[in-house]
Amino acid sequence: MDSQVRYPASRAQHAVWFSSRIFPGSAVYNLLWQVKISGTLDVPTLLRSIQAILDRHDSLRTSFSIDNEDLLQVVAPSVTSE
Repeated sequence: MDSQVRYPASRAQHAVWFSSRIFPGSAVYNLLWQVKISGTLDVPTLLRSIQAILDRHDSLRTSFSIDNEDLLQVVAPSVTSE
């Protein structure tokens, strides 16, 4: 049984998807930044934090598919950060 939830894509999502098909690999919709942090990294805590963020925000678990020529958002019920 497929537990993913599907929704129609918004107009804005259609525009971004269409642009990505015309200009593959383009960084037009990417925001880049970096931070330098010094000290010891607590990897288990980082992984738990990332998992909590993934669990809370549907948009981070969303992919897109085409079904009968309709662009759909596909929200996975869960993903793991590992």
